[in-house]
Amino acid sequence: MILANAIAWPAAYLMMKRWLANFAYSVRMELWLFLVSGAIVLFIALLTVGLKAVTAASSDPVDSLRFE
Repeated sequence: MILANAIAWPAAYLMMKRWLANFAYSVRMELWLFLVSGAIVLFIALLTVGLKAVTAASSDPVDSLRFE
């Protein structure tokens, strides 16, 4: 996730800066916007992996072996 954010943030910054330059009123993009979005993405990823791990840990191994 950190590598994906490190690749996406500069690209997003450059594209948004070019797009926002066409508006009459300027809007500043600040670092905290990127940090918050990265934290939200990391939280969702950890929540998804955590829920899958809990589901796998609480399932009966006999059911898994029966279908293999």
